[in-house]
Amino acid sequence: MIFTKAQLKIVDPLKKKYSIKNLKTFRGMEGTGVNSTLYENGKKLCDVDDDGNGGCLNFYEYSVEEKIEKELKNVGKVKYDETDTSTFTYDAEMFLNELIDRAIEDKQFKRKCKMNTLIVTTKCNRGQHIEFKMPFNTITSRKLLEKRYGNELVEIINERYIK
Repeated sequence: MIFTKAQLKIVDPLKKKYSIKNLKTFRGMEGTGVNSTLYENGKKLCDVDDDGNGGCLNFYEYSVEEKIEKELKNVGKVKYDETDTSTFTYDAEMFLNELIDRAIEDKQFKRKCKMNTLIVTTKCNRGQHIEFKMPFNTITSRKLLEKRYGNELVEIINERYIK
């Protein structure tokens, strides 16, 4: 989604306020299905799922969907990407799909980061990363990557998961 600065002032805090946990994915008849739990500031709100059969998300507490819709009402129209000329209304389902997508990506990154080093450079397009078949070592790997990529190095994804 492409948001203006004003829209980001509404959406970004909500992405920090709400989170997805207990995420399970499976193959449905028309795509990936999801079972998950929606949390607000660490407190469980409701279960959310998508049966993977081409329908929309199911909220098991309708008032939660209404609450999120109310928080998003001032976002207005958004574009899907830079090349898109049409706009659409950003709603609770789109918002939650983004949270679920981020949770799925996070789960995949955690798994990959155990045995590989993942980085983002300025040459990577949105959503892309570079993967090296070597375990990440906090000191040695960082120095090597900084030497090799210099100012092009945007992020070492492995550092998200260091405790």
